[in-house]
Amino acid sequence: MTTTNCNSIKGAPIDAVGAAKLPFAFASVIEPNQDVAAMLQIQQTMSLYAVLVDGKQFDKLDLVFHNDVWANYSALLGVLHPLSALKTGLQRSVSAVMTQHALTTQLVDVAKNGTSARSATYFTASHFGTEDFYGQTLWGWGTYEDYWIKESTTGRWKIIQRTMTYPGPLIGNISIFEDVFGDKSSTQKPAQSKRDLPLFWSSLPKSAILTRWLAGSS
Repeated sequence: MTTTNCNSIKGAPIDAVGAAKLPFAFASVIEPNQDVAAMLQIQQTMSLYAVLVDGKQFDKLDLVFHNDVWANYSALLGVLHPLSALKTGLQRSVSAVMTQHALTTQLVDVAKNGTSARSATYFTASHFGTEDFYGQTLWGWGTYEDYWIKESTTGRWKIIQRTMTYPGPLIGNISIFEDVFGDKSSTQKPAQSKRDLPLFWSSLPKSAILTRWLAGSS
């Protein structure tokens, strides 16, 4: 009986973790012994985001986002800051459609300080036309790249910074959004985010509160 070293097979993943190209680069391989409770809370909060948006309960997004949130939703919505602007922008963007956001692959990395974290979450967003556009659909595939902080008063994990990116064009009839964004070609490719998330915890400051929260993370 002979055995074969998988690393000798052409195309085998010699170093799967090291070779992986995530939507944003983690500074190092995710540490073992992560705070499982924190990870589960973050995953639950991400799921809550999808349910709230699809249910058009925008007034409850304060359960997901920090009041000082900075969110770049790419070409269609741009940068939304603070939370009040994010609520208004998201509500307006889906006012004429029904939606379903499906979250799939996810990585969560909790900082050693136990009060800050980052995550990358793949999603599929389905938008269904209404009234004159009933039966027509627009799909988008993308990634939510989020930084989180844990509130000291409530113990809740909330998103303080978000960047949403698309790996390719939206597919379907973008005209279902024409009352919101104007008439746009269905082949238009949303612009990629021009603001990359930083690679290291120490290089994170953009908002003052994020700087304070991450000061003790090293």
